[in-house]
Amino acid sequence: QHNFPKSKPNYFLKILFALLILALIFIIYYFVYRKTPVKIPIVYPVTTRPRKESIPHGCGVPVKRGPMIKVGDRKSYVIGSYVEHRLERKTIRTVAIVLRSEQVEYYCVLCCDGREFSVAASNVLGLVQAMEMFKILGVQKVAIYKTSCDPAIQKILDYYVGQGFVDIIPWNVTSYIKVSRSWQKSLSPGELHYFGQIAALNDCVYRYMYESQYVALQDLDEFILPLKEDKWTTLIPQLKVKYPQHMGFEFESSLIPIYISNDQKPEYTPELWKNVKGVNILSHVYRVPVDTNVFNDFKVIVNPRLVFRTTVHGLLDPRDGTVRVDSKIARIYHIRHITSEESSVIRDTRLWDYAKKLIPAVSEEERERKMLKETDKVEGGDLMEVTPALICEKHKAPVADLPILVFCGKCKSSSTVLASEHRAHYRMLGPQATLMRKGKGTASTPEEPTTKQTYSSPTPTTPSAKPQQRACGVPVRSDPMVKVGDRNSYVIGSYVEHRLGRKMIRTVAIVLRSEQVEYYCVLCCDGREFSVAASCDIHSDHFGFEYGTADITCPVTENCTTPAYVAITYQTHKGDGSLWNIQSFQPVGNQQPRTENFPYTFTVCISVMYDYSNVLGLVQAMEMFKILGVQKVAIYKTSCDPAIQKILDYYVGQGFVDIIPWTVTSYIKVSRGWQKSRSSGELHYHGQIPALTDCVYRYMYESQYVALQDLDEFILPLKEDNWTTLIPQLEMKYAHRAGFEFENNVFPFSLSSHQKPEYEPELWKHVTGENILPHVYRIPVNPKAFNNIKVIVNP
Repeated sequence: QHNFPKSKPNYFLKILFALLILALIFIIYYFVYRKTPVKIPIVYPVTTRPRKESIPHGCGVPVKRGPMIKVGDRKSYVIGSYVEHRLERKTIRTVAIVLRSEQVEYYCVLCCDGREFSVAASNVLGLVQAMEMFKILGVQKVAIYKTSCDPAIQKILDYYVGQGFVDIIPWNVTSYIKVSRSWQKSLSPGELHYFGQIAALNDCVYRYMYESQYVALQDLDEFILPLKEDKWTTLIPQLKVKYPQHMGFEFESSLIPIYISNDQKPEYTPELWKNVKGVNILSHVYRVPVDTNVFNDFKVIVNPRLVFRTTVHGLLDPRDGTVRVDSKIARIYHIRHITSEESSVIRDTRLWDYAKKLIPAVSEEERERKMLKETDKVEGGDLMEVTPALICEKHKAPVADLPILVFCGKCKSSSTVLASEHRAHYRMLGPQATLMRKGKGTASTPEEPTTKQTYSSPTPTTPSAKPQQRACGVPVRSDPMVKVGDRNSYVIGSYVEHRLGRKMIRTVAIVLRSEQVEYYCVLCCDGREFSVAASCDIHSDHFGFEYGTADITCPVTENCTTPAYVAITYQTHKGDGSLWNIQSFQPVGNQQPRTENFPYTFTVCISVMYDYSNVLGLVQAMEMFKILGVQKVAIYKTSCDPAIQKILDYYVGQGFVDIIPWTVTSYIKVSRGWQKSRSSGELHYHGQIPALTDCVYRYMYESQYVALQDLDEFILPLKEDNWTTLIPQLEMKYAHRAGFEFENNVFPFSLSSHQKPEYEPELWKHVTGENILPHVYRIPVNPKAFNNIKVIVNP
């Protein structure tokens, strides 16, 4: 009151009285005139700035701007949603009114560009515990059908994928069908039951039918625990004896409510775990008694070779029936949120029997360093959208070595690459330029790549990925490695060839040289398909390996002069005109040729990045390229260290780096050396040559010049400071040749100069990797022996 003039003390009372009247009107309206709750879900706009225009619909659902939006049938009410910019990570903060006694597991459903994305709390600890529990129980493989997840979860999944323990099957059903978020249509509208869970379960049974002796169909928060045994490997044989003539076993589900925690065992909550997001399963030892008068959930472990159709709980049309296992032998411990508190619970400490093995497994030094300490520091987008891809075949194993498999059906997006080699160019001699390569060996001995295993890193993710394109009714794939039917041929990229007099489509491919295939191009123009015979030319630089780089070329037909998409097949249409053996189309690049005004003057194509971990070296390379005048670096990437991935994401965000996923190792056994006698495999050096070839075509009309080299190589002018001034001089001196070869000089790691401490800043000493500046001693070139070269070309 002291803020008001003393002469007018009644102002405050008048304002208070007015507010009370407004509140009374609101209460009367809400409880008298509002007869029924809103049943249609409402999309709530996220407020970032004032807007005058209204948004009638978001993702096909009405938009409401006022407060008090009811959350389904729960006693929760949304007031307003806002972007939170003040935290380390961009977050949506929603102000709400909730019933404190009601336990609800909330999700955010974000609407971006007409598409929906769901985000739940990131259960990092729960995922790691689940993976380690599966291992303890005897599982050798976990298959996850995944639509999207938190970046922290993605790091963990990548870790286990790198171990060969997890297979990720991209589940992009939401790109095509509006899925329900519930098992019951009345509770959640949609056209397909619960994210397409049943279809995924059926696919999993068939996918691993001859890969795994048994398949378990369950969720990540469920654990089928034997009560008298420790593992499935000892439980299942006993069940087969007890329940003969059955092809699978049903396990009764017991709910372990999250809202009931046990704090009597602090040793089951290590200090390390307290800073990790998620639910610790060891803290929950109270289960809800099973009501025998109602249906109770169950999950199954089955012999997949006897299964024809499956559903969420059990099987449809099994050859032999499943049998319900006595809950005194084994049961499911389902640790989850429930909507209401139970009047009675049972203390059950069976999970604690696994604590001695689970705690050290989760807290193992490698896992602690690579996952638990890093997952809370993930930067970037909140959502990852799946890209269609095939599962990595190298992680699969014969039935004898893979007796148990777990399927986890409700995780809600992964791929990577680098370049090739060309030598038919004018060779430079003399002191005009020097190519510096850092190495450990001598100039005359080619060095084998290291075989050190590193963390498999995902490609940078985009928060709002676009829906998958379709051409002529078939999905479009832009990434390399598209398999040609059931042949041992893989398409890398397709481009219009303008230089041959007649307009052609040139497709860079990897083919099995011994396989005779009659290829066809299927062109897609304005929704119609046209097939034309193609020719295949296998490059001579295959180095004796079974697979080689090939050009598959076909002419452009009169009926389709500007094909936007092409598919390579080995048969034409069926009689009814439908496509045959075509899984996807690829976009056709280089539609418009250029002779000037290129977007980039210099592009560097980097040879295949695999198991890369030189953090300081990568940053120095990127900045050196900028100093030399490069505007774009294309990296064909297979795998790298997580720290490297962060650096790549940084330069991708700048628009300086393009990452081309190079998943060749998922299909072909690649050699880690250039010589077959020294390194076994079916394809030369990680598929470097087809990657380089594709890079030349990919940037043919995007860049005036393309440099083909490695990250540890620097083409340095000796009289100029950058390529921008060097290349014009070389074109005048060598009469505009197609390209220029630069002689390689090796700078061994073993010889360092420490005379310039100012070239080793204190900050760099704490960064992993090799500093290029201390290495100033090079090995003389032997003119009588072959010396490596790299090139800058007019693509």
